[in-house]
Amino acid sequence: MAFRVFNSMSGKKEDFKPADPTNVRVYNCGPTVYNYNHIGNFRSYMSIDLLRRSLLFFGYGVEQTTNITDVEDKIIANAAKQGKKIQDFTEPYIKIFLEDISYLGIQEVEHRPRATTSIPAMIDLMKRLEEHGHLYTQDGDVYFRLRSFEDYGKLSHISPEQLKVAAGGRFTADEYSKEDIRDFALWKKQETPDEPAWDSPWGKGRPGWHLECSAMIREIYGEGGVDIHAGGIDLLFPHHENEIAQSCCAYRGENFARYWVHNEHLLVDGKKMSKSVGNYFTLRDFSEKDKLELLIKEGRAPADLLKLHEKQKMQRALRYLLLSTHYRSRLNFTFENLRSSDAAIERIQTCLDKLLLQTPLSDEVKTRFKKGKLETADSIFKETVFAEAMAAFRTALEDDLNIARALAAVFDAVSAVNAGKLTESICKEGVLFFYAVNQIIDVLEFTNPESREVVAQDLGDLESFVVSKIEERLKARAEKNWKRSDEIRDELKAKGILLKDSAQGTTWEKA
Repeated sequence: MAFRVFNSMSGKKEDFKPADPTNVRVYNCGPTVYNYNHIGNFRSYMSIDLLRRSLLFFGYGVEQTTNITDVEDKIIANAAKQGKKIQDFTEPYIKIFLEDISYLGIQEVEHRPRATTSIPAMIDLMKRLEEHGHLYTQDGDVYFRLRSFEDYGKLSHISPEQLKVAAGGRFTADEYSKEDIRDFALWKKQETPDEPAWDSPWGKGRPGWHLECSAMIREIYGEGGVDIHAGGIDLLFPHHENEIAQSCCAYRGENFARYWVHNEHLLVDGKKMSKSVGNYFTLRDFSEKDKLELLIKEGRAPADLLKLHEKQKMQRALRYLLLSTHYRSRLNFTFENLRSSDAAIERIQTCLDKLLLQTPLSDEVKTRFKKGKLETADSIFKETVFAEAMAAFRTALEDDLNIARALAAVFDAVSAVNAGKLTESICKEGVLFFYAVNQIIDVLEFTNPESREVVAQDLGDLESFVVSKIEERLKARAEKNWKRSDEIRDELKAKGILLKDSAQGTTWEKA
């Protein structure tokens, strides 16, 4: 099966056919750095990380660009309030964003241009637009003349008649005088002497927000444009629509993006995030202990979440939660879902640890991969359980990154391993299978479980945990559910706990 992706331009899934499979060009819109990024932002970056990892897994080469918007109205206003230059104001937020990306295990990209270092490329694009009659100046500001581009609306499928209605919404972000309310700003004049500004043929000023992505794509990738342009669904209109207008008009009809990929919103408890409602969270609210403690103190988060942080499981749970729902479906962030994500990882890890105790991760397994790609020879998995699971896992990802179905295949393998015998072949292929899966999900540990001190780190109150498991096992034995009884014994063994049955009852000790 060929890799298929949903193209927002056509409104359907399409076979992915990049210009050069050895160098797939990907561009996604990055942060505007005037504050901490909220968890909804990271849902978008996680979706694109899944896309990147999947492309690598299928053997494509990837060259990805994620921009940083470090000059725009909110940045200027907030910097002025603090009496700072915009560079001094934005630099800490850029550092925080990059730390947050690393915390979630999102892979680094090849290019991360900033708006303030891309001004010459923006001015060059504007010159081309002026040559072709697509821009005009009014009161010192420069606008794109929307009626000069007949194809406007082809991405969002909005008709010219509907644009006038839409103009009352997001178009009003450019509150400057102009010929037509639908026109958008390319260049904004300097209003005060202390306002950041750059020289241009149209006077001192700064670029409009929509301009930078078109200019960066052209500057980095040249005439070929990009294979995939990605971002949140909220950027489809008008931002991405405006990018198309700018690029096509500046470069005479050039199709600068072959596939448009958009992820859906993140909700919190089924509602849109809002500070007034109290369901607005940044990533740092969970990754930093003092911020999490404050949420708990304010009654905005349950106290038991602190255990996830203390056991160093919060990062994996957050990554899994943000990753595990199909990117084109809305993701509902709840604390229960966060706990469930931790439980799901624990189930996979427990199964993997049983295998690792018998067959540690070897260099041979690692050499099966090159830049994330798994060797795809038919003979790679001889055990049926892993052959079927890997086929299902790959097929799911090839079908528009259906991660939910891919994870279902992983849990099918977990169930099969737990129900069967741990032969040498099962252990060896199982470690390889989970290592392959982890190229995508990146939440599993492959060090020796005993060296990780799994019990000390993951079980918290060890005695109460083991006692509860023993009680569960006794109940299973009373019901003659021998399979479940053995599973519990093996689960504890994988965590370094040995059970001993006798006429007096069941006792335990650390391995």
